[in-house]
Amino acid sequence: FDETVAVAAAEGVELDAEGTWAHAERTFRSVGRHTGSMAADVIAGRRTEVDALCLEVARLGDEHGVPTPVNRTVGLAIKAIERTYDRAL
Repeated sequence: FDETVAVAAAEGVELDAEGTWAHAERTFRSVGRHTGSMAADVIAGRRTEVDALCLEVARLGDEHGVPTPVNRTVGLAIKAIERTYDRAL
């Protein structure tokens, strides 16, 4: 979350980090236990939206000199999982 806020600021988009996080927490609590869409994609062996999410934050971070180790690590880990879809683990 903090990496995304920092990259947004570098892109000229000022986010209300406190308000956005509060909204996210309310949303997370209201939906209850569930499988997120990216996890559902991985379970079903489908390509995920990780390129447009984590890896785009990492790409923009690189462009602006903003470190994004969490987004990069999560993104690359999910891409590695996607590469196993055609064979058993």
